Amino acid sequence: MLLHVPSARREIRAGALGAARDLGLLAGTDIAVVGFNDTPLAAELPIALTTVRSPMHKMGRRGLELLTRLMRGEEVASERLRPELMVRASSGTEAVHPTPAAGS
Repeated sequence: MLLHVPSARREIRAGALGAARDLGLLAGTDIAVVGFNDTPLAAELPIALTTVRSPMHKMGRRGLELLTRLMRGEEVASERLRPELMVRASSGTEAVHPTPAAGS
């Protein structure tokens, strides 16, 4: 059974991964955790977090360009920038099973 744990805060998603581990659940097998606004931390967690990556820099750049044009009296149209799904182990596509620590 997969359980999706949505959260706007990356710390909560990382905590959900740790709590699942502490309960003996395998992220990507027993529980799926998916985040939004990909950060470097997401890929570096012990079980890498699947996220939706928004093109934030491009959003800021285009927003400023459109605002500048609007301030000059030009007409501008709304734009949609495509997000990218960063599939990682936490969603069950690359299930990661914990390995015993050395000497265990």
